[in-house]
Amino acid sequence: MRGAPPASPRPRPARRPAPRIAAATTACALLASLMSAAPVTASEAPTSGPPDALADGFRPLAVFDDYANGSLRSQGPWHVNTPGAPDGAVVSEEAPASLSGKALSVLLSERPDPVRYRGNAYAELGDLALEPDATGTVFWEFVADDLAATGLNIGLSANPTPGLGADTTGNPYDLDDFGPHVTLDERGLVARDGDAEQPLDTEVADGERYGVWMVVDNAADTYRVHVAVAGGDPEPARGPDGDTEFAFRTAGDAALPTFLLLNDADEPPSGDTHLDNIHLAPDTDSTANPAPEYAEVVDFEAYEEAALDGQDGWRADADVRVVADPTRPSEDGRVVEMTGDGLAADRAVPEIADGATGTLFFRMHRDAALDTSLGLTEVDAPSTFDDMRAQANSQNSNALNFRDGDSFAEAGTWPSDAWQCVWMVVDNDADTVRAYSRGGPYRTTTRLPVGEETEFALRRSVEEGLDRFFALNGANSAGRLLVDDLAVDQHSANLRVPSGNAGDCEVVDDGEGPVETPIPETPLPSGVTLQVEELTRLPETDGEGGARINFVSEVPGPDGGSGRLAVPDLNGPLYLVDEETGEATEYLNAWDEFPDFVIRPSLGTGLGFVAFHPGFADNGRFYTVHTEAGQALETRTPTHEPPGDTRVHGVVTEWTADDPGADVFSGDRREVLRIGYSRFLHGMQQIGFDPTTAPGDPDHGLLYVASGDGDEVPDFSPNPLDPGQPQGKVLRIDPEGDDGPGGAYGIPADNPFVDDPEALGEVYGLGMRNPHRFTWDPEDGRMFVGMIGEQSIDSVYELRPGDDFGWNEREGGFRFDRSDPSNVYPLPEDDAEYGYTYPVVSLGRNSGVSLVGGFVPRGGPYPALEGRYLFGDIVSGEIRFADTAEMVQGG
Repeated sequence: MRGAPPASPRPRPARRPAPRIAAATTACALLASLMSAAPVTASEAPTSGPPDALADGFRPLAVFDDYANGSLRSQGPWHVNTPGAPDGAVVSEEAPASLSGKALSVLLSERPDPVRYRGNAYAELGDLALEPDATGTVFWEFVADDLAATGLNIGLSANPTPGLGADTTGNPYDLDDFGPHVTLDERGLVARDGDAEQPLDTEVADGERYGVWMVVDNAADTYRVHVAVAGGDPEPARGPDGDTEFAFRTAGDAALPTFLLLNDADEPPSGDTHLDNIHLAPDTDSTANPAPEYAEVVDFEAYEEAALDGQDGWRADADVRVVADPTRPSEDGRVVEMTGDGLAADRAVPEIADGATGTLFFRMHRDAALDTSLGLTEVDAPSTFDDMRAQANSQNSNALNFRDGDSFAEAGTWPSDAWQCVWMVVDNDADTVRAYSRGGPYRTTTRLPVGEETEFALRRSVEEGLDRFFALNGANSAGRLLVDDLAVDQHSANLRVPSGNAGDCEVVDDGEGPVETPIPETPLPSGVTLQVEELTRLPETDGEGGARINFVSEVPGPDGGSGRLAVPDLNGPLYLVDEETGEATEYLNAWDEFPDFVIRPSLGTGLGFVAFHPGFADNGRFYTVHTEAGQALETRTPTHEPPGDTRVHGVVTEWTADDPGADVFSGDRREVLRIGYSRFLHGMQQIGFDPTTAPGDPDHGLLYVASGDGDEVPDFSPNPLDPGQPQGKVLRIDPEGDDGPGGAYGIPADNPFVDDPEALGEVYGLGMRNPHRFTWDPEDGRMFVGMIGEQSIDSVYELRPGDDFGWNEREGGFRFDRSDPSNVYPLPEDDAEYGYTYPVVSLGRNSGVSLVGGFVPRGGPYPALEGRYLFGDIVSGEIRFADTAEMVQGG
């Protein structure tokens, strides 16, 4: 029998947290390596949750749990100051467990070379801006993984588009954009005080969570800082002389409309930093804590190893017991065990009031099949399943179910023999539950069902507070149930692990969650050494420093090679370089030809590629790719209907030289193809002719065009998988034909979709994110396409007519979930029905950052590379190869 609840909880001490690829060695640095918090206990917790943020003037700037994983760019009020490079400011589930679910993570540690602006970002505050005469407060939490490698400035700005700015024309390194700001670096927290810096007396440790209150007097251009450690009380932060008030870096009589993050411009940081729970009270001087906090955490450490009934307010059947944790016998921990049919236990917990949103957290473990339910109720003495309201459930299977009104809905997986964490975010106004889990198959805190935004209805609507935890085994429950770390936040959607220790939620590979390391293999040392020599140095041009060399190709001559190389500089010039002397001549310049030519943001814009017609030596025809924006977006019409948010055009131009042997171009040009793209980075890529063909071959003289998807996280369009759109494709056209749109080119009759009225006849292959480079094997004519993946996998594909690489339903050989772009998932059981083509080479991000292909040497002076696909990594500079004999589609 279960007894009546005794008096208030007893104090208890805190429990401490428990195909083979090879690399070629090189003599130059560029080619350096190549290949063939203690938890809160019930007695220590506050008696109630944090104050109502609105009542204390605080409102959230960003709730990152509502954001998509991946780049912060264009999410909510945010702008990312990374001009075309992979973003360092991301929304990530990889945030420390002491933060609440997802966080804003500035991820720099895995970048081989620090970049000053990577991770810079700002948010428009809108009606949260501090007016010129206002005194207000900005609050945030942070965790620094490696303080010694951190150099992040955080604060407010009077500039509405600080740093690089939304139009990408500003200075991404300008710290003078800050008004009030602090620096987080090896010294800890440092307050900017006019022209000086004041290291604050707050001790900052790696991996700890801190709350920061910046109280800003915008009329006086001064500010104060308060700091709290891991949910503790805020304390005034003082400078070396005891000062608590500091002057703005840049003063002025203006509003502060932006929250700004800028890296140290002189010493680029390489440490990861995580921010969460950014709130503003634009007209209130406050040190109230708006961040989620658990009102109580019940961890059973001070309980007797005996029957649970009567301990600390519990009512329980006699066989429900407190035991030493049998899963961790070497640790001094206690948990609740419920083994047997019909067992029940309940206890009063802090109330999630009617109309409020709060969170129930618990950890659970099973060693065999169970019929059990755990959750919340308002019933004072619950005894049956019908007394449940918010209810998680297992019915003798691996399925984790949640009650959804009058039935159960399968939400996820609960494997055996692992501590799995569960959060139930209860909206006690709408009578709904959002479910999250970590551990088991879920490596990070994951909303369930995966990829959906399901709200589960309470078993029965209530008009009072939910104030009792209730666990109940069914009539056929043979396995052992263990429960630990019961916690309630009365006021917030709180996705913290109460102890701050992610290891409390044990991950196992159960096949449903994200794949931990999709490609565990890394390239092997090959023993092949490359000796490189500098041929020439091109002039500096109007861009990011020196010339930006994107692609090098040989200029054809009457009898094969001409002894000249064509080298486009993304900043505008096209050079011809003598292969023997290295002498460079400017052949033409895009700035002189195209009034709307653009080179920023970088990487995806500029004069990118040149391809020479097989008959160039006689007909003088060659082709280039460049980008246009500005007035061209209004005055020039793309070949096919562009996206509604087009920001840039990729253009293929045909040039006809009067003298193919001249060092400076003279002749005519015409536009062949123009494609609109929503973003700058994944636009028009390589163009080229199949060099393995001869006159009379069906493929001879046909131009291949690699077209990126034009997308960036979190905006994934359906275009790559739609054969009726040009984005995310390899296109194949006949520049000498005239049956294409506007008569500018022809469509080869043997193209795979030429007879499909729903498709573009130009499409040769589809389902591509960024088909960066392509090449052909001279021996058998196979076409290989190198593709840079999202965040998990880079790949090389063999492309045959009509192949669909599956992006953005697939990344490499894995399922891609657009709502979770940081991860990949196992393929579904019915994968064969989709008909996707999978890579012949795949690399995980544990092996590189951005794959760049690639060519296959045959019959040349390098026998060690004969028949091997040679490719590289854009960021690290490593050169790699794979045996083409093993690069088999479907192998």
